[in-house]
Amino acid sequence: MHVRGHQNANKRILIQAATYNLALLMRLLLGSGTPKGLASRLATAFGHAMGLDRLTHALAKQLEAIVVTLTCLKTLFREPAAASLAA
Repeated sequence: MHVRGHQNANKRILIQAATYNLALLMRLLLGSGTPKGLASRLATAFGHAMGLDRLTHALAKQLEAIVVTLTCLKTLFREPAAASLAA
């Protein structure tokens, strides 16, 4: 250890113990023991959320296209039946 005096050595040991305990708490509560690791996890989670958002948007567009197609088919098959009833 490269600190002068007994008090400074004690301070350094206390700071190291506090950071170790903080890392344990972060790992337990957040799943990551360092701020850099937490940032990486958050960036990954945000990326997954954005991917899910894009997927949801694409699925909504596909569903909209299916509904439009079904509506067109429904009108195509109803018109001849309506014409035969009128005759």
